[in-house]
Amino acid sequence: MEIIVAQNAGFCFGVKRAIETAQKAAENNNPVYSLGPLIHNPQEVERLKKAGIIPIEEIEEGNGKTIIIRSHGTTPEKLQEIVDRGYVVEDATCPFVKKAQILAQKLTDEGYQVVVVGDKKHPEVQGIVGWSGYKALVVENPEEAARLPFYPKIAVIAQTTQKSENFWQVVEVIKKKGGEVRPFNTICHATRTRQEESRKLATEVEVMLVVGGKNSANTKKLAQICAATNTPTYLIEEASEIKPEWFAGKAKVGITAGASTPAWIIEEVRKKVEQMASMEQALLEIKPVKEGEIVRGKVVKVLEKEVLVDIGTKGEGVIPLEEITWYRIERARDAVKEGDEFPVLVLKEDEEGKIILSRKKALEILAEEKLLEWQKNKVPVTGKIVEVVKGGVLVDIGVRAFLPASLIALNYVEDLEALKGEEITAYVIEVDLAKRRVVLDRKSYLKEQEIKTKKEKIATLKEGSKVKGKVTKIMPFGAFVDLGGFEGLLRAQDISWQRNVRPEEHLQVGQELEVVVLEVDRHNLKVSLGLKQLTPDPWQKIPDELKEGAVLEGTVVKILRHGLILELFPGIEGYLPARETEAENEPLMKKYQVGQKMEVKILTLKPLEKKMTLSQKEALREKEKEQYQKELAEEENLTFSLGEILRGKLKDV
Repeated sequence: MEIIVAQNAGFCFGVKRAIETAQKAAENNNPVYSLGPLIHNPQEVERLKKAGIIPIEEIEEGNGKTIIIRSHGTTPEKLQEIVDRGYVVEDATCPFVKKAQILAQKLTDEGYQVVVVGDKKHPEVQGIVGWSGYKALVVENPEEAARLPFYPKIAVIAQTTQKSENFWQVVEVIKKKGGEVRPFNTICHATRTRQEESRKLATEVEVMLVVGGKNSANTKKLAQICAATNTPTYLIEEASEIKPEWFAGKAKVGITAGASTPAWIIEEVRKKVEQMASMEQALLEIKPVKEGEIVRGKVVKVLEKEVLVDIGTKGEGVIPLEEITWYRIERARDAVKEGDEFPVLVLKEDEEGKIILSRKKALEILAEEKLLEWQKNKVPVTGKIVEVVKGGVLVDIGVRAFLPASLIALNYVEDLEALKGEEITAYVIEVDLAKRRVVLDRKSYLKEQEIKTKKEKIATLKEGSKVKGKVTKIMPFGAFVDLGGFEGLLRAQDISWQRNVRPEEHLQVGQELEVVVLEVDRHNLKVSLGLKQLTPDPWQKIPDELKEGAVLEGTVVKILRHGLILELFPGIEGYLPARETEAENEPLMKKYQVGQKMEVKILTLKPLEKKMTLSQKEALREKEKEQYQKELAEEENLTFSLGEILRGKLKDV
């Protein structure tokens, strides 16, 4: 058995400081008194008594005696009373507690209603309340916080051993009431570290021991934190309380301790667990078995027709081939391998002293005990598909179970033979023990897992964020993109800034791409994606040649009853009214086609509104005018002035 002791188990800084202060004072002034038990640990308090450090509750005449203020601190009135009674005060109040006390006093003086999150009966909390002039209110949880009346100014501080989650939950409840709320996290950082370390350790072991005084607030909180992980947790004060049955069959034990637990008690507990582990191991090695008993075994050797199993006895047990599974196998290794662990039923001891076992019967007995429970509570069961039969497959879940073909997968499975040998998880939907009939449903389990995965993934998505995915299917209206366990829809209009996008011309199945999350519908578990949003809107930076009066070539992308839509540049479209076309009285659908190119003149351009009015007629006029000017220029080059003609004539004369 592995035993793990938390690194930060035991005394915190404040407790160490208080004990060192008391022990140093006791060296010169015996006895020394402490106001109440120095720490919340009976065994350590008893040890300190023997060292001359006596806890007292009532303050009598001090006459120069030394008194220790424990790490929990006390109220100003009690401190003054001690001084007035003639005691020499050694203040061992924990610095973190002192900080909370000073905050309570300061914030109260500033007009805040101070709320302390903690245990009303704990001396530390009572001391903090005292430092507020007894004006502070104490709440232990969010439910109590919800019952507080409205205050215009509230300051929230914490008992230093509080659970962080509880403190912030209380703060959130108070914030909802309105007004000014100032939270001060006065939880000791050592407490937070110890709690987090204990929580983590509890998730890694099979049994958790929390060592400390049962009246210690921080120790009780550690036990609560560990128990919340569903790991069996036991709160003990000393090693004598440990019970052997806690560790039966367990391989890993964790030990943590409260801030008031000395190292010597933690070590005693560790050694006791170690001794019990050794004793358990020794007992296992000579464990007797009897016929009809179900025990756990580990395969040590697989032969052709039998399996040798270690069941903790001096010799190894034997499982004959026919007792390995309920379905037919030719060789033992077809069902088990060395190192496998499973329950076995003791059948008998033969003449040679061999213990004959049955894996098949043990699994049947255990499964039959739980089948109805699995069906009622919808518990997922795991098994292996071993045979294809009419209408479905047979699954080994310890007993023979039938899985109909219609309930094998989310989609139709054509080749059931390909599933043989596959490990699956399914629900038990029908049980008839008398007829030895068990029916499974894997489809419902897979659907629930798919929805669960979808919810978890969608919960992490934020609109406007960029994600990577893979195209799984292309349709006329868009494409489905796998985002890692669920699909989002990339609509055709969000693939490109251009009109009439054909998804198959831009995408391929299996293509990996980055997309933008446009919309997340968490209720219906749908996600809308965008590809064009990764590039700037073409209208945001239009080409220089795009201006009013310019004549450019455009392509017809849509034909309306009253006009045409033309694309002049990718993603930049304009409107050509019917009156500005050559169609005259002819229907536009007969005169023009989608994809047809023509020259048009820009009449109006409004980039901010993404609007542009075009004219084919004006473009033709511009073209005619340009042609006329060209021809006129050519004619001018061929003409002569009257003077030139006369000079020629006179020269001839």
